[in-house]
Amino acid sequence: MRTGQEQREGCWIENVSRKTQRWIGIGLVVALQLGVIVLALADHPVFASRLFALGLVGVAAARCLWRRQPVWFAARSWWWDAVLLVVCAIAIAYLSFYGGRVMPSLV
Repeated sequence: MRTGQEQREGCWIENVSRKTQRWIGIGLVVALQLGVIVLALADHPVFASRLFALGLVGVAAARCLWRRQPVWFAARSWWWDAVLLVVCAIAIAYLSFYGGRVMPSLV
Protein backbone atom coordinates (compact mmCIF):
# COMPACT_ATOMS: atom_id res chain seq x y z
CA MET A 1 0.00 0.00 0.00
CA ARG A 2 1.27 3.43 -0.87
CA THR A 3 1.79 6.17 1.66
CA GLY A 4 0.02 9.53 1.52
CA GLN A 5 3.01 11.28 -0.05
CA GLU A 6 3.28 8.70 -2.82
CA GLN A 7 -0.42 8.98 -3.59
CA ARG A 8 -0.16 12.72 -4.19
CA GLU A 9 2.56 12.36 -6.81
CA GLY A 10 1.77 11.85 -10.46
CA CYS A 11 -1.43 12.36 -12.36
CA TRP A 12 -4.78 12.15 -10.57
CA ILE A 13 -5.92 9.21 -12.69
CA GLU A 14 -3.05 7.12 -11.37
CA ASN A 15 -4.41 7.52 -7.82
CA VAL A 16 -7.81 6.12 -8.85
CA SER A 17 -8.48 2.39 -8.62
CA ARG A 18 -8.33 0.32 -11.80
CA LYS A 19 -12.02 -0.50 -11.55
CA THR A 20 -12.89 3.20 -11.42
CA GLN A 21 -10.54 3.87 -14.34
CA ARG A 22 -12.37 1.25 -16.36
CA TRP A 23 -15.74 2.81 -15.60
CA ILE A 24 -14.47 6.29 -16.48
CA GLY A 25 -13.17 4.97 -19.80
CA ILE A 26 -16.38 3.08 -20.54
CA GLY A 27 -18.46 6.14 -19.67
CA LEU A 28 -16.47 8.40 -21.97
CA VAL A 29 -16.66 5.96 -24.88
CA VAL A 30 -20.41 5.44 -24.42
CA ALA A 31 -21.00 9.22 -24.24
CA LEU A 32 -18.96 9.74 -27.41
CA GLN A 33 -20.81 7.00 -29.28
CA LEU A 34 -24.20 8.35 -28.16
CA GLY A 35 -23.17 11.77 -29.47
CA VAL A 36 -22.18 10.24 -32.80
CA ILE A 37 -25.47 8.33 -33.03
CA VAL A 38 -27.55 11.40 -32.16
CA LEU A 39 -25.76 13.50 -34.77
CA ALA A 40 -26.14 10.79 -37.39
CA LEU A 41 -29.86 10.39 -36.66
CA ALA A 42 -30.26 14.18 -36.78
CA ASP A 43 -29.03 14.02 -40.38
CA HIS A 44 -25.58 15.43 -39.67
CA PRO A 45 -23.26 12.67 -40.92
CA VAL A 46 -20.31 14.99 -41.43
CA PHE A 47 -20.40 16.26 -37.86
CA ALA A 48 -20.94 12.73 -36.56
CA SER A 49 -17.85 11.44 -38.35
CA ARG A 50 -15.80 14.41 -37.18
CA LEU A 51 -16.88 13.78 -33.59
CA PHE A 52 -15.86 10.15 -33.97
CA ALA A 53 -12.47 11.23 -35.36
CA LEU A 54 -12.05 13.64 -32.46
CA GLY A 55 -12.77 10.77 -30.08
CA LEU A 56 -10.06 8.70 -31.73
CA VAL A 57 -7.57 11.54 -31.26
CA GLY A 58 -8.62 11.77 -27.62
CA VAL A 59 -8.01 8.05 -27.11
CA ALA A 60 -4.61 8.40 -28.82
CA ALA A 61 -3.73 11.28 -26.49
CA ALA A 62 -4.80 9.24 -23.46
CA ARG A 63 -2.68 6.35 -24.72
CA CYS A 64 0.36 8.65 -24.97
CA LEU A 65 -0.19 10.21 -21.55
CA TRP A 66 -0.78 6.96 -19.64
CA ARG A 67 1.62 4.55 -21.27
CA ARG A 68 1.73 2.15 -18.36
CA GLN A 69 -2.03 1.71 -18.21
CA PRO A 70 -2.77 -1.50 -20.11
CA VAL A 71 -6.29 -1.55 -18.64
CA TRP A 72 -7.88 0.49 -21.45
CA PHE A 73 -5.96 -0.79 -24.46
CA ALA A 74 -5.21 -4.14 -26.00
CA ALA A 75 -2.11 -3.17 -27.99
CA ARG A 76 1.27 -3.71 -26.40
CA SER A 77 3.07 -0.81 -28.06
CA TRP A 78 1.62 2.51 -26.97
CA TRP A 79 3.50 4.32 -29.74
CA TRP A 80 2.07 2.31 -32.64
CA ASP A 81 -1.34 2.27 -31.05
CA ALA A 82 -1.42 6.07 -30.88
CA VAL A 83 -0.07 6.44 -34.43
CA LEU A 84 -2.71 4.08 -35.82
CA LEU A 85 -5.51 5.89 -33.98
CA VAL A 86 -4.39 9.30 -35.29
CA VAL A 87 -4.01 7.99 -38.87
CA CYS A 88 -7.54 6.55 -38.70
CA ALA A 89 -8.84 9.84 -37.30
CA ILE A 90 -7.20 11.82 -40.12
CA ALA A 91 -8.63 9.47 -42.73
CA ILE A 92 -12.13 9.68 -41.24
CA ALA A 93 -11.96 13.47 -40.95
CA TYR A 94 -10.76 13.76 -44.55
CA LEU A 95 -13.42 11.44 -45.90
CA SER A 96 -16.17 13.06 -43.81
CA PHE A 97 -16.48 15.84 -46.38
CA TYR A 98 -17.95 13.30 -48.77
CA GLY A 99 -20.39 11.84 -46.25
CA GLY A 100 -23.15 14.37 -46.78
CA ARG A 101 -23.15 14.14 -50.56
CA VAL A 102 -25.53 11.93 -52.46
CA MET A 103 -24.31 10.31 -55.64
CA PRO A 104 -26.01 11.75 -58.74
CA SER A 105 -27.17 8.29 -59.79
CA LEU A 106 -29.15 7.92 -56.54
CA VAL A 107 -31.08 11.19 -56.88
